[in-house]
Amino acid sequence: MKGKLALLGGLAVGYVLGTRDGRERFEQIKGKAQSMWNDPTVQQKVSDAQDYAMEKAPEVQDKVVQTAKDTVGKVTHRGENGGEHAAATTSTGSSGSSTAATSGSPASSRPTGQTG
Repeated sequence: MKGKLALLGGLAVGYVLGTRDGRERFEQIKGKAQSMWNDPTVQQKVSDAQDYAMEKAPEVQDKVVQTAKDTVGKVTHRGENGGEHAAATTSTGSSGSSTAATSGSPASSRPTGQTG
């Protein structure tokens, strides 16, 4: 029991001391970051980057829209081709003759003489 209390006491003291030092270091880092961010050279670079992004935005938007349209076209075209492949399958009826299905529906691809 005494060992557990000593352990908990040690952890509490370590936490308080570590937190105090950690907070001071955090404040130092924060101060340096703010002073760097407020530097006129950094602010000029930020402004240049914003201007460049605004200049290129219409081009990027056009490319994104065109890529999206192309992708939709490819997906739609693939779906249509998949239906054509399914429609061209051949099945054998009960008489042994081959019949070609005329549409991709399951009922039309059944062998002749069989019902659903």
